[in-house]
Amino acid sequence: MRRLCIKFSWVKDEDLLELKFLEKYHTLIIPHAVSLPPQSHHNLHHWIRKGGYLLVTGQTDLPNELLGLSEKRWHQPKGYSAIQYGRYNIIAGYPGYTIGICTLAYGTETIGSAYEILNPKEEISCRVTYTLGPGIIRYGKVIYIPIPLFETFGAILQGHVDIEEIRDGGHRYKYLDWIGRFIKDLFEESGWNHLWRVRVKPWGEYRGVVVLRHDTDESSDMTYLDFERKEGIPATFAILDDRHRREWLMRVKAHPKAEASFHFDTGPGKYVRFGFKKKISGKRLWREVVRAQEKLHIPIESAQRHNSFFYYPEIVDAMDYLYEKEKEVIGLGTMFRFTNFMFGGAGKKGGITSVIQHPDTSVPFWFPYRLWYASAKTHRALRGWDITQVIEPEPWLTEHLLNQEEYLEDGVYTLGFHPAHCHGKSFRPDGNWNWFRFAVELGRSRKYLFATCKEVFQRINQWEDLIFTKTRDGLRTHTLKRIWLFI
Repeated sequence: MRRLCIKFSWVKDEDLLELKFLEKYHTLIIPHAVSLPPQSHHNLHHWIRKGGYLLVTGQTDLPNELLGLSEKRWHQPKGYSAIQYGRYNIIAGYPGYTIGICTLAYGTETIGSAYEILNPKEEISCRVTYTLGPGIIRYGKVIYIPIPLFETFGAILQGHVDIEEIRDGGHRYKYLDWIGRFIKDLFEESGWNHLWRVRVKPWGEYRGVVVLRHDTDESSDMTYLDFERKEGIPATFAILDDRHRREWLMRVKAHPKAEASFHFDTGPGKYVRFGFKKKISGKRLWREVVRAQEKLHIPIESAQRHNSFFYYPEIVDAMDYLYEKEKEVIGLGTMFRFTNFMFGGAGKKGGITSVIQHPDTSVPFWFPYRLWYASAKTHRALRGWDITQVIEPEPWLTEHLLNQEEYLEDGVYTLGFHPAHCHGKSFRPDGNWNWFRFAVELGRSRKYLFATCKEVFQRINQWEDLIFTKTRDGLRTHTLKRIWLFI
């Protein structure tokens, strides 16, 4: 919903027991709800009759008559479950994810189909597929997608699954934005136009945001910084604890629109492995951030990951502890290209190691979001934000990212250009200076806002604080510091 610039609230299962509570909302989205209180079923029937709109996805214990079904049964396919809707063919479930096989009641319509894919890495024309029945079911103001679309979406955001298994060749750099556009089109084509009546774009009149991120990484090449200071362009410099740290801090401080950010290392033995004597608990990341601020004098409002190693789920524990202990940190730049050691990595029971290759990003979702802490006892969103980036993008990739027409507007695109590669020969004989200049000029010509990582997180926090209330004159929005009146 944030990606669509739509304000929303989280609703608990017990909230559905109060009809007066439901009446505050015109739309409910209920993914994978398998233990709702029985009284909530009656309340939802009543709420829909009074004008409510309901989207349900995945496995659910809601009654068939509410969803417009005569029968449904649960099935765990051996392959990947997918949805076909208009121009969209979207893989929306991994092997073993439970889906619904549905029979429609009279008056219900199928507007999308479901199918199983055994070899998703193949071209679409070469894939082995099996029909699974209705994939999108519409019954009045109720839409039911019997595939765990949002579960899969969230799993990719977390690094919980290997996206390389399903990354679509045509949308590999914006796969989750492509799913977001599918959801937007589904709402609009189903007549849910009320969702667009009141929207507040976080970036105002700009089409989106470009964040220029520079990881200093043992380099002393100040070309990017000097150019950005001369042109008045904001940028984030992720400063590593190396021999050039003091010089970078001094030079970045002299640029009033630049941000100095801590560049934390996730290399072997550094941060987030459990069960090994010399590898850490969640406290280690927090200690390194505190050290960066107190000993190294590096600002910590945001911090950026260094090194490709990513340990899941341990890194989520480390982030959660950091946000709990250090309120000054408002977000991280962690969820980009990594080698993911899931559950101990390959060789461990249940472990998987996945490697994301250049120029892909591990989380192809171009907007700030929060990871979730989940255990057998509790689950909650982390306090701080995270964001993806693409490293050393060539002009064609920058052009693809900033062209939002096929996807979603208002994206935040973090483009990583290392000072070491500005004139270095790792990518091309003349260095990547011209690639950087292309990104700057394209962002300017397309009316993008240039901002630091910290500024993006601050802005989205302000957006989160907006509260809408109805008045006789129209809609009033409230924040902690400002009040706007919309007529």
